[in-house]
Amino acid sequence: MVRLSLEQLSMASSSIVQARVVSQESRWNAEHTRIFTYTKLAVSQSLTGNAGSTIEIVQPGGSV
Repeated sequence: MVRLSLEQLSMASSSIVQARVVSQESRWNAEHTRIFTYTKLAVSQSLTGNAGSTIEIVQPGGSV
């Protein structure tokens, strides 16, 4: 992991949106070796880029 400033994050981002969380679920990967957390967002405003009406963010870790 590399710590980035807000400016660095915005420059590296393909899309920047305002959104709200509509669901979150942690589950095993297909090999059953790692857990990932899936967060679904409803986009209310796209500030940059061409984001759709929903976005899913996948992060390593979580509890099953």
